[in-house]
Amino acid sequence: LQDGWQPQLRGSHDGPAQEFYHPDFSGQIGLIMPYSQDFCKSCNRLRISAQGKLHLCLFGEEGHELRPLLHHASADIQQHIRTLLGQKKESHYLQAGRTGAISHFAM
Repeated sequence: LQDGWQPQLRGSHDGPAQEFYHPDFSGQIGLIMPYSQDFCKSCNRLRISAQGKLHLCLFGEEGHELRPLLHHASADIQQHIRTLLGQKKESHYLQAGRTGAISHFAM
């Protein structure tokens, strides 16, 4: 920010990244800052593992099995995911030292 980078205005459906632009350059940079205030409130991300588990939090260890539903109609999967979204926690609890599944992230 000291070098002229400006925060991009956020839309109501934007994801968890805070995006910045510079008037002298094309493009923008997006930073995911999980310790920022209200990070979880604006997060609209889910993660599906290679094992077929749906993780409601990018940092969450707990996963919900989706593989058995792959043999059913897509409406069943959609409804199941909608039901699970009601269980999405209000916080990732990183401040309490709970890092969840981040050790499995590929960089």
